[in-house]
Amino acid sequence: MKNRTPNLKDLLRETAKLRRQLQRLTKNYPDEHLDPDERILNRILTNDWRYLRGGFHGPLEQRYVEAVDWVSQFDAYVDQLRDFCVHELEAPDRFATLPLPGRAPVPASECIRLLELQGKRIAGWSRIAGHVPSPASENKSVRDLRSRLQALVDSLGAKRVAADIGCTWDTLTDFLGGKTKPQEKTMQLFRDYLKRP
Repeated sequence: MKNRTPNLKDLLRETAKLRRQLQRLTKNYPDEHLDPDERILNRILTNDWRYLRGGFHGPLEQRYVEAVDWVSQFDAYVDQLRDFCVHELEAPDRFATLPLPGRAPVPASECIRLLELQGKRIAGWSRIAGHVPSPASENKSVRDLRSRLQALVDSLGAKRVAADIGCTWDTLTDFLGGKTKPQEKTMQLFRDYLKRP
């Protein structure tokens, strides 16, 4: 990921990408047949194998080069995740609850499994971050509510409708624009307003 604050889509994309790359690495360079000291996939998120021979990066074999590159990408991803929890979610404690929040002495097969779980956990953060689902995944009642409110805003104006509902203009326009999904209490205000004669 580039040097900017990631969004949920970026994090989900990067999680999936890292998982795919590690799957490819384990497929291209299986090391079960190697002597235990020569294996790297059983401890990829440690530095043990990197110091064995050839300095910090290990021998100049392609499997070592690709493993080092993957670990570097993983480290950058972890930094982005931590920043997202602190600055976007304003919930730094969430980072520690991730299945794979950083380096761990686990084999590559376990990293692949944990990254899959991590993707599911990050997808669940959309509710916390205030993101609304795409229109295709919204339920029919929310789409209908948005459409009916928009019709009233078109005829009466957003400020008047917001005042009549008892919410802020920003809350109403953000909901209509699909930027956020308000709390259930506000959604109920919207529904009650539409029931008025």
